[in-house]
Amino acid sequence: MSRKLYQIIRKLLIEKGEITKQQIPGSANIIKGKELLAAKYDAMVKTNMPIRRLALNSGLNLTVNVPTSHIDTTKPPLSRRQQLLANLNNEKKKNG
Repeated sequence: MSRKLYQIIRKLLIEKGEITKQQIPGSANIIKGKELLAAKYDAMVKTNMPIRRLALNSGLNLTVNVPTSHIDTTKPPLSRRQQLLANLNNEKKKNG
């Protein structure tokens, strides 16, 4: 565990009232603090990129939930050049 992660967990445990400022957190407190920290980051990570980076830097594992309805597996993805050519061809069909 890094020093920064330890300090963040200790600060969170003090805020939640689990330990006092004079106490040194034990292994049970550290585990509980990691769970509290993960829950706190999960709530904030969904919309906040700096918090996502902070969570990754502090050693938390993040999962990405990609909705499967937006993924089209029938066609291979088009490159940027192919997309521009397709848009140009569609405009020509509309105008001509």
